[in-house]
Amino acid sequence: MKRLLVITTLAFLLFVETNQTSAQPYQVPNSNFESWDGTSSTSEPVNWNSFASANCAIPGFMGLIACNTAKTPHHYKVSGQRPGSSGSYYLTIWTKNVVATNANGNITLGQIYIGSTTANSSSNYNHTLRSTSDHSEAFTSSPDSLYVWTKYWANSSSSQARISAFIHGNTDFKDPNDTGTATAYAAKATHQFTRTGTSAGNCSWVQQRIPFINNGSSTRNYIIMTFTNNSIPGGGSAGDSLSIDDIELIYSAWLTDIKLNNVTLNGFQIDKFSYDTVFPRGTNPNIWPSITYTSEVSDVYVSIDTVRGANNSIDSAKYIIHVLAEDSLTEKTYTINCYIWKSPNNTLSQLGYTLSGSDTVLISGFSSSTYSYNVSFPPASVSVPVINHTPLSDTGARIIRIIQATSPNGQALITVKAENGDTLVYTVNFSVELSDNANLDSLKYNGISVPAFHTDTLSYHIILNPGTSVPPFVTAVTQWSGLTPQITQAAGLPGTATVKVTAEDATVKTYSVYFTVALSTNSQASWIKYNGIALPNFHPDTLSYDIELPYGTTSAAITAAAVWPNAQVNIVNPISFPSFGSVSIIAEDTNYKRTYQLNFTIEKNTNALLDSLFYTLNANTIHINN
Repeated sequence: MKRLLVITTLAFLLFVETNQTSAQPYQVPNSNFESWDGTSSTSEPVNWNSFASANCAIPGFMGLIACNTAKTPHHYKVSGQRPGSSGSYYLTIWTKNVVATNANGNITLGQIYIGSTTANSSSNYNHTLRSTSDHSEAFTSSPDSLYVWTKYWANSSSSQARISAFIHGNTDFKDPNDTGTATAYAAKATHQFTRTGTSAGNCSWVQQRIPFINNGSSTRNYIIMTFTNNSIPGGGSAGDSLSIDDIELIYSAWLTDIKLNNVTLNGFQIDKFSYDTVFPRGTNPNIWPSITYTSEVSDVYVSIDTVRGANNSIDSAKYIIHVLAEDSLTEKTYTINCYIWKSPNNTLSQLGYTLSGSDTVLISGFSSSTYSYNVSFPPASVSVPVINHTPLSDTGARIIRIIQATSPNGQALITVKAENGDTLVYTVNFSVELSDNANLDSLKYNGISVPAFHTDTLSYHIILNPGTSVPPFVTAVTQWSGLTPQITQAAGLPGTATVKVTAEDATVKTYSVYFTVALSTNSQASWIKYNGIALPNFHPDTLSYDIELPYGTTSAAITAAAVWPNAQVNIVNPISFPSFGSVSIIAEDTNYKRTYQLNFTIEKNTNALLDSLFYTLNANTIHINN
């Protein structure tokens, strides 16, 4: 095809004239085989001609017989469609045996001429018959390609179907006779291909895409198309078939080159429709580049829309190139997006904060390509950090927003916008470290501080006064404010109270206080009696007593009680008089013992009277009466 180089500026649109009128045909009528001249399966498709409408001119009686046989149908009207089509019919042509010769299926826009029984004779051809519109197709357009859907079966894997289309001058063009004469035609599209399946029942539909070659020199007046199921006249086998559907002539709307300021667009491809062109940083936005392009064919209409960027500048502007093909239907649109290079760098070079308003603390380990940081403060910190140091890595970038933390356990967000508009957010998560302090500040029982208390001493032994029966009540205060110690009181005596302290970071420390009651050393007697009579002048600290028993007393029973109820009382009674008895008091603490000694004597008898007087006479006792 001819190529046309067109150079334009933004000031005008280009129209490439053709000498065709809007009424000229761009497609072949009934190219989808939906219209037929009858309802039978051997009807001819409208605008197409088969053997049934052939001109058979074989001479002689045998020729008459041969013509009658040759003009029998070699085609079918088939209900159905190729994949993706909504049509109702397609055409199938096939090979039949005629007078011991294979007659291949044949369909054409012209007329089939049969002049010989020899299949490859030059007297057999398809031709445009200008004298009748039934066998000629007026055509003056310049298609780029021929697309057609085919399904082909041949018994031989080497057999080839043939498709041909010739756009020719004002002559009765013959195919194949004139196909080698360049002056006879302007453009041709020819193609041969093998079967599209391995058996007659599983052949696939294939779209054949055949370019037109513009190597002829004639004018464009007519088009003749021919489809045959074997490229060799008389070749193939009976039953070989070629199905045809949806013929389309393709018109070029391609550009083969686009230049800005005489430089081809980077990465330009004929079928790539969008391009980004970036001009260097500092480019004057009010100076527009020249645009040039090359179309694949000359008979196209090209227009360029210019969409200006902000402030009518080239930055963010675009060129939209519309290419309308000869058929006024096919259109390609190429878009060129123009930008002035802007740095995409939206990073910080450092990042820091202040706690007092005067100092700046740089974040440790900062890297421009790391966007999230964790900063911790010592336990109990209350100062709120403020981001105050955000130097940029690129002069074209800027800080568009800083959201400060509202507490020492808050988050700060720094949004940086690059020169090219890209944004990036740095995040700083501030936190106060959790305290590991699980110490007690004080530990008391019944309000009394535990002796020798120390925060690191976890176990204590408290000896309570003798006689204590109720476990003391333990209280505690933590060193770290806000903690509540968990206190388990002693259940009895002896017993242990525990104080469990859980720090903020879950560190646990448990204090224990073991309570015991001291043994009494009290070995005093509360009272001492003999024969039920309390010792006169008894005192617990007086350990020896002299007791004179009435005359005639024969025994003395000592009883006693200890001051301390749990003390042991041991009593030794006198066995004769004069003699002594004792009371021993052994305290709970058996190291303490006290013994009271009771010295017993019998009162002397002062009665000198006789109770009776008697004498014995002759072994008889005789009482003397007053």
